[in-house]
Amino acid sequence: MFRHLITLIIGVLLSATILLFALGGLGIVDGDLNAGTALRMDMEQLVEGSDLVLEARVLSQTPLLGTDGLVYTDFELEVQRTFWGEDRPSRRVRLPGGALSTGRATLIPGMGTLRVGEEALLMLSPEGPQGVRVFCGLSQGRYRILTPLTGSRVASREASAEALLDATTGMLVPGTQSEVLEYADLIARCTAAVSAKRARHTSSEGTGR
Repeated sequence: MFRHLITLIIGVLLSATILLFALGGLGIVDGDLNAGTALRMDMEQLVEGSDLVLEARVLSQTPLLGTDGLVYTDFELEVQRTFWGEDRPSRRVRLPGGALSTGRATLIPGMGTLRVGEEALLMLSPEGPQGVRVFCGLSQGRYRILTPLTGSRVASREASAEALLDATTGMLVPGTQSEVLEYADLIARCTAAVSAKRARHTSSEGTGR
């Protein structure tokens, strides 16, 4: 029991380190604030900070124990569309957190996770230690895609209790509110953000910066 509790505590303490990969160095707050505080990010910022942006269906999940003593979960994804990154028909993505059949578990506050069978738009960090990725901006970097029995498809983002930093005011603000929007609107926003990122990268390469 105590070993499981220690693993949980370690996971919480390491959440700030994992955030470095989630935000590509853009969302870490220094000074007097918690080092694990994430920036409030709009779609363009989320895409800019992501190494991989894709729409996928979750086929399976496998929890495993890392060499660092933390629990991770490997998710097998059927990729439906890749907006940014190498286009592949399928991917295995490792996220921090999860639970083993022994009861040993690691929880990363504010991270969120994936569920087998769901479709989602994912904005993911580069791979870090243990081959782990995280959602850019924590829960801000994941939208579930839902297909109702009637009507058009929608996308939803769950609320998060973790405080965020407003980059404009420098103040901590409440975590993301639950959000539901039309699937077509989400894809349009994501596509526009990816196009803007591609244009910036092309411009930087052209000027040698």
